Amino acid sequence: MHCSLTFLLSLLYVCALATAAPLSPKDTVKWMAEQLGVKINSNFRIPPLLTTAPPSGEQYGAASLVLILKGYNNLILDSFNGAPEVKADIESLYRFVDQWKQRNCAEKPQPQAPRALVELRNRGRYGVSITYSALYRVREYLKNLLKNLEQLETCT
Repeated sequence: MHCSLTFLLSLLYVCALATAAPLSPKDTVKWMAEQLGVKINSNFRIPPLLTTAPPSGEQYGAASLVLILKGYNNLILDSFNGAPEVKADIESLYRFVDQWKQRNCAEKPQPQAPRALVELRNRGRYGVSITYSALYRVREYLKNLLKNLEQLETCT
């Protein structure tokens, strides 16, 4: 079922490209975030005990998105089955936004890492639980990003 959904979304994206209707950066980020959410949900079963309170107070501007996704991506172990592909998709998303930010933002804001990311970085020795927590945080961040796409065009 998940493969069919992923294939269908990919096919829709190819059709959009074939019609020569260019996707806006916001539409591209939306599509990439949706695809990534599907992959995380289908490839990983995050144990309920490792999920923490939903993220709050996180920003969804370009600089914040790059900082947050890059930070969580660095915490995900490559040894997990399916992790390299998900990590590559996370990297593609934050690199796309970073390139947009470099072209469109005159100011170079330096956002602060959210507390949840800092806490995960400080745990250090529990790689498996940190990976699950990072995947959970990425998934939740993407859900909230999709609700706040208008903030993406801010440089913060």
